[in-house]
Amino acid sequence: MEPYEIQQIISRINQLLKEKKVSAAQMSRDLGFSSGLYTQWKQGKQVPSPDKLLRMADYFGVSTDYLLGHDPGADTSDLRRAIIQAMEPLEPPALERVLDYVRFTAEQQEKSKLPRQSTPFPDF
Repeated sequence: MEPYEIQQIISRINQLLKEKKVSAAQMSRDLGFSSGLYTQWKQGKQVPSPDKLLRMADYFGVSTDYLLGHDPGADTSDLRRAIIQAMEPLEPPALERVLDYVRFTAEQQEKSKLPRQSTPFPDF
């Protein structure tokens, strides 16, 4: 892995840590990583293994491609993650209303993509 690739991964992890409001030390504890591993990555002394990348992706709810900087849908991934994070404190009745609204919006979007049907009356 090239140094710029490591920096891309570190940048993404730092962003995700900030969004999730956890420290690198907390992430390491949660994932069972050694306490200095993240620092070694930051200093370029070690490279994250595929297994560790996968575990971090699962932890943050992102793809490994996103961590590696190869995710073309990163902007929508960020937006989806922000929406999910904003819904965390909601109680089930509020979540049901959100789900209803999302389904309604998706239906409206789908309808707007359909070709318009011609009217039964010809234009004169």
